[in-house]
Amino acid sequence: MRQLTVRTRALLIMVFLTVLTLVLAGTAAYLLQRVETYRTMDDSLARTVTEFIQLGEDGNDPETGEPWRTADRLIYVGMQRTLLAENESMVAMREGNVRQTPNAQQPVRLENDPQFLDWVLAQDPITERRIQTVTTDVSTYRAVAVPVQMAEDDSHTLFVLAVDVEAGMTALNRTFLTYAGVGLGAVAITGVVGWLMVGRLLEPIRRLRQTARSITETDISRRIDVHSRDDLGELTVTVNEMLDRLETAVTSQRQLLDDVGHELRTPLTIVRGHLELVDAHDPDDVVATRDLSLDELDRMSRLVEDLVTLAKSAQVDFLAPAATDVDLLTDQVFDKAALLGDRRWRQDGTARAVVPLDAQRITQRGCSWRTTP
Repeated sequence: MRQLTVRTRALLIMVFLTVLTLVLAGTAAYLLQRVETYRTMDDSLARTVTEFIQLGEDGNDPETGEPWRTADRLIYVGMQRTLLAENESMVAMREGNVRQTPNAQQPVRLENDPQFLDWVLAQDPITERRIQTVTTDVSTYRAVAVPVQMAEDDSHTLFVLAVDVEAGMTALNRTFLTYAGVGLGAVAITGVVGWLMVGRLLEPIRRLRQTARSITETDISRRIDVHSRDDLGELTVTVNEMLDRLETAVTSQRQLLDDVGHELRTPLTIVRGHLELVDAHDPDDVVATRDLSLDELDRMSRLVEDLVTLAKSAQVDFLAPAATDVDLLTDQVFDKAALLGDRRWRQDGTARAVVPLDAQRITQRGCSWRTTP
């Protein structure tokens, strides 16, 4: 399965984070606003109930100017004076029958919801006047029932105030549907802008890939243009420096191969030429040719050993430095050199010091001795 490109993955992460932020923020705001809407509904019910109770306790019948005589009259006047919101309604019931309802223009009709009326009947006799949640097949309500009984009443009447929760949440739901639509548009815009921005940010990577593809065994001189000083710009500079080192290494390797080829071909040519011209019946010529061939082969052997040493020099354990007495090391090298030939060997000087170095490697090559016949 083909992996997604870095650009696509970065875009998907960006879109995911945007969606996650919008969902979390929207959900939190919706839940808080829903709780606030419930609180507003309850406050409205509590305020209306308080005003109705105050009307019954302190007011008089506006027609007679006398105290209230029946619950029907008090509830009728209370309904007339109560300004209901679109999602609010009320109903009065006595002995299982609906006694009064609000005007016909009120959208929420409690009297048309049998399950709600059953709940009202279940409140008789009422034990606690508190706001409750009532769920029916028609809707969900926040409702409170107030028992009312005046001097001329044979039984009490239940005056019920209710708020249609689902109707009250309609505006809130509509608002957050709009929020969802705007959020989807924002995600789409974020995706388009993110695709362009990520593509622009990854432009140095694209140029790096193209340059890497254009580099061949015969052409490693291509470099990437640096257009910024950010992290990707620094990466481009680093890659260019790596290409410089690579070109230097390849060039040195080619030069080394050319030099080695030349050095190896020279003794081979000499040996081949003498072998082709040697007179097999002349013992002196055979001996001379043999000596020359052995000398050239020895030179080739030394060259091969140098190449092996050069190859090993790149290894981590090529050098093994240790504390070495330079004075003692110089004397040892002098003693070994004195055995190489019948000459007058002389040691010019020595250093009295202990330094970290590899005694074996330092005595392999590079020692210069002056001899006097």
